[in-house]
Amino acid sequence: MRYIKLKEHNRKICGLPFLSNIPLRCLVLHLVLVFGAAILAGDAWMLKAGGFINSRLPETYPLVERFIRWDAHWYTYIAQQGYDQLSIVFFPMLIMWIRLVAPFFNFDYGLAGFVVCNIFSVLCFFLLYALFRLDFSETVADKALLAFAVMPSSVFLNSIYTEPLFLTFSLACVYFARTGRWWRAGLCAALATLTRNLGIFLICLMAWEYWEQGRRGKCTPTRTAPILALPLLAFAGFIYYNYWLLGQPLAFVEMQTAWGREFSPPWVNIWRGVLLVGQGAGTAAILDLILVLLTLAGLVAMTFRRTLPIPRSYLIIGWLWFLVPLCSTAAWMPLYSMARFVLVIFPLYLYVAQLQPSRYRSLIMLGAVTTAICSVLFTNWFWLG
Repeated sequence: MRYIKLKEHNRKICGLPFLSNIPLRCLVLHLVLVFGAAILAGDAWMLKAGGFINSRLPETYPLVERFIRWDAHWYTYIAQQGYDQLSIVFFPMLIMWIRLVAPFFNFDYGLAGFVVCNIFSVLCFFLLYALFRLDFSETVADKALLAFAVMPSSVFLNSIYTEPLFLTFSLACVYFARTGRWWRAGLCAALATLTRNLGIFLICLMAWEYWEQGRRGKCTPTRTAPILALPLLAFAGFIYYNYWLLGQPLAFVEMQTAWGREFSPPWVNIWRGVLLVGQGAGTAAILDLILVLLTLAGLVAMTFRRTLPIPRSYLIIGWLWFLVPLCSTAAWMPLYSMARFVLVIFPLYLYVAQLQPSRYRSLIMLGAVTTAICSVLFTNWFWLG
């Protein structure tokens, strides 16, 4: 009987009314903020192009070109030219998608990457809503999705970065794990691992969910346990590729030093970030610090205030996705790209959705304005992450 109810629940969630209502509305708001602000501002604050530039990138549509900034040049370059010693730090899933799609766009790699990432960004909204509806009311899920839509660093969902792919595969993994479809969960976790190294930690979430469901008699150990190894196999495959290509199985780890990254305790990096902002740091450092402090406050509140009914597996993955990148930063930027990394910590949006109405409205309005500003800055070559 419980299985029949679950199937009926899934059928309701995946029906057409679900696809055309709340997620679509939040998606449209996000797109209006990001693309509308970028179009209206134009080149008013344009800086000189910075970082690595893929000089072989074909000319493309002006709007698309505006969103090909910073790491987007690396992903298109690798898709065109292949990996080398320096670029091996970028995981392969997005690159594989760009290569797959590029022939359909006359090998316009910029357009191909832009289309791929924006399609996956659309999927993020629907998957996030479906996941939230497993445990929360339509009202809470709506408010949480709106918080995601106005996350200041959500501009990275619409450029050629790994965030939309990683979030899509991760959310699908969590959804399938929560609903007991383990092979699908394991496969999505493997795809997330090939997108970003943090995907490997989905094993922890699946293990917790597996234990919880096994305790309730919903899992068969001999049939389900091997699935947890799929992300490990994906990770091992990338390690082998590093060895085959460069003769170093952990080249993607060793080359992090060339990008300025080093290990430091998270509390040290947060304090250094505070000092950096106090010394008059730029926009990226300020955004990093604000979002790191808000994320830390949200995770602490969700962990110790059990009046917030956040599934424990969400807290596990939330802390791992927060602390691990926070330990790998640079001396010159102690909160290196953290504004972008916290974007994927989906439990945070559930926390925001359960704030007092006045605080929630203020945060949404501030987030919407900041999202538009970040879109303008990013498309004008300001470094944001």
